[in-house]
Amino acid sequence: MLKMVIRGAIALLSVVSIVGVAHAGEWSPYLPAPGGGNVDFNFIHQESPILRKGIGGKTPNRPWEQLTQNTYLISGSYGVTDRFAIDARIGFSETDFQRKNSNLIQGTDGVSDTLIGFRYRVFDELENAPVTVTFGASGIIQGLYSPTVVDSIGEGASGAQVGVSIGKLITPKLALTAEVGGRFRFDTVPEEVFFSLGASYSVTSRVGIWASISHADSLGGLDVGGVGFLPGGFQNVEEDNNYADFGGSVRLWKGLSLTGSYGRRFLGKNTLQGGFFRTGLSYNF
Repeated sequence: MLKMVIRGAIALLSVVSIVGVAHAGEWSPYLPAPGGGNVDFNFIHQESPILRKGIGGKTPNRPWEQLTQNTYLISGSYGVTDRFAIDARIGFSETDFQRKNSNLIQGTDGVSDTLIGFRYRVFDELENAPVTVTFGASGIIQGLYSPTVVDSIGEGASGAQVGVSIGKLITPKLALTAEVGGRFRFDTVPEEVFFSLGASYSVTSRVGIWASISHADSLGGLDVGGVGFLPGGFQNVEEDNNYADFGGSVRLWKGLSLTGSYGRRFLGKNTLQGGFFRTGLSYNF
């Protein structure tokens, strides 16, 4: 009976982890049950009034007043066995780029990068392991957009990412997670490493909350406006990101949950900085 209660708590906590912001953990350490899974529909709104040229620095005389991006994501996971699951994500994004001292609003839109991958659970804390450890890998398929503008939807190149996520159920209600991984893309996009830390808590059997912090660090590249940087060369920059967010999930009916979160980028390098919020629906089957 206790094991069933813990499994139920992990199921809710895995939903909370999955619907966190895309930049945070790429893979939840907790897999869906065999033959089960989830489908998520999410809307993300980001505002980025500042471009940081280097660590702690801001680009002077930026040509815009405000830059916003709206993203619509569909993602899902399916449990093939009790140790193996497949994952996929695709979306569409649009940006608005309002110039200073002008009513002109420019923008771009397109299909964002598609991710298709898998997770394999190496250790399970419910099978006498101290923590749950899951290996994840995803292929990155370049989307349909222009990567040469400051408000680009993505890096404009295909590639892959791999990582390891760790979960620890402190109590039947509280779980801690961590992740470390690497990402590479073809063309001239620098490789990067990333990590995240998070905590999820089941307030009731229907309500969950979470908080997370994450970092992505490019391994090389150019500075915006620095030596070697050319107009339209945003694929080649050394972009470092820091994120923090918090949010929650409310189960509306059977497997259907309403989710939402708010977060901010901070102290990045060669990256847009600002706040974002996400809202969505998650269906578990």
